[in-house]
Amino acid sequence: MPRLQPVNDNMSMIPMMNLVTILIPFVLMASSFVPLAVVEVNARTEGGPGLVEDSGDVARVLVTPTQIAVEWQGQIVRQLDCDGGCRTYESVPVAALGEVLEGLGAPDGTGLVVAVQADVPYDVVIAAMDASRTSGEGALFAGVSLGSL
Repeated sequence: MPRLQPVNDNMSMIPMMNLVTILIPFVLMASSFVPLAVVEVNARTEGGPGLVEDSGDVARVLVTPTQIAVEWQGQIVRQLDCDGGCRTYESVPVAALGEVLEGLGAPDGTGLVVAVQADVPYDVVIAAMDASRTSGEGALFAGVSLGSL
């Protein structure tokens, strides 16, 4: 019967420390290449106005579970139907909504209110905000506020 050899349980931590020493600068350099996109949203508080005042110069995106409508100067400009209802980010016609908002010809300093019904999923709200954020020429609206229908 073979004899069992004693095991040396003194494990060296030097290779692990070398690996961590090399990985820390690499992770720091790689993280600088990831851009963060921030949408500045001004939520209204009860009794106090947000950044965007509710006047005739405000464009509104009305989001319901079945469609998205764009309102400008009190008139519905266009209604966009979602594919199978507005339930996911992919079902929202983001490109078409962006084209409608860009085609409004809103002057600089115009605000936007994204008005959402209570039962609309969060992904759909984000899709509407993505469409209203920028166009090929830069920012579309001076300020974006959230509201409810």
